[in-house]
Amino acid sequence: MASIDCYPYSALQAARFFIRREGLVVGSRETPYPEPYDLDIPAGQYDIEARFDVAAFASKVCPQLMQPPFTPCTVEVDS
Repeated sequence: MASIDCYPYSALQAARFFIRREGLVVGSRETPYPEPYDLDIPAGQYDIEARFDVAAFASKVCPQLMQPPFTPCTVEVDS
């Protein structure tokens, strides 16, 4: 289980998330939502991408090692 959010927290309301492992998308939330993106994925190394359609925030990709039983991940974005 993983929970992905953004810092600053205000970016979360505009974020679309894409989770990749070895270049393949294994999870996504393509509609912005004001709560963290919770998903159940196997342990391993992932690239977490936060994309924004608003100019207030810059899209960002960050590597994250997911480990059981739970991994929180905060994507720090530039505004």
